[in-house]
Amino acid sequence: MSRLLRIIIFIIIVLLLIFSGFRCSQTIPNGSKATANFIEKNQPEKENAPSIKNANSDEIVKNDANQLIKTTLAVDEATKNTEYSNDDQTAPDKSIEAKETPLKPAATGQIKPANKKGSDPTKENYETKESTKKKENTDEKTNTAAITAGSSIILKGVSFASGSEKLISSSITILNEVTKTLKEKSTLHIEIAGYTDNQGNAVANTKLSQLRADQVKAYLVTQDIQADRISSKGYGASSPIASNNTKTGREQNRRVEIHVK
Repeated sequence: MSRLLRIIIFIIIVLLLIFSGFRCSQTIPNGSKATANFIEKNQPEKENAPSIKNANSDEIVKNDANQLIKTTLAVDEATKNTEYSNDDQTAPDKSIEAKETPLKPAATGQIKPANKKGSDPTKENYETKESTKKKENTDEKTNTAAITAGSSIILKGVSFASGSEKLISSSITILNEVTKTLKEKSTLHIEIAGYTDNQGNAVANTKLSQLRADQVKAYLVTQDIQADRISSKGYGASSPIASNNTKTGREQNRRVEIHVK
């Protein structure tokens, strides 16, 4: 009897399950999408679970993520503001400290000498340059006062056009000084000696040096120096005073000298 009762109960349960399935199929609309929506709407709401209003789940997840980021940022900002507020109350005012402590110049390792009272370093530098310049100019000029008996003097600054006996205009200043000295020392007799470097033909160099010596003599005569007090001679490349292997040396060798008798 108990076995038969169990079979009857089992049959009743099966029939109930079949009947329940039939009612669900009649109640839920057709279509998988509509069925899913129906099931979701009839499920009990979970605590703190967000409701799904759109069918597109990807869009919902994206919106939720954006909202979560915004909320996190807002919380972080509030936390920072709180921290800054606490720091303002406890930390010292750095701006005031910076104002009270003047910046010190960086050490350069060099100590500048103190200027004398009332001295102007710019003026001192200018005067130094001017004095040096004057000294250089003096060295370039001929010391005509040294024209004495038995002396030989190089007429610095007396020059000619290249390959010619024509005097450069800057030579006139020196020759005028020579003229003045010869007038003051009227008893002196001089020889104008012309020299060249060793470049080119030796005979041509000797001839050129003679022409240049003659040109200097001619100028002194035009300045009222008696011609019989002056002789001229060209020595060519003989008696060099510097090396002819350098440009500077050759320039020094191309010169005019006064030999005082």
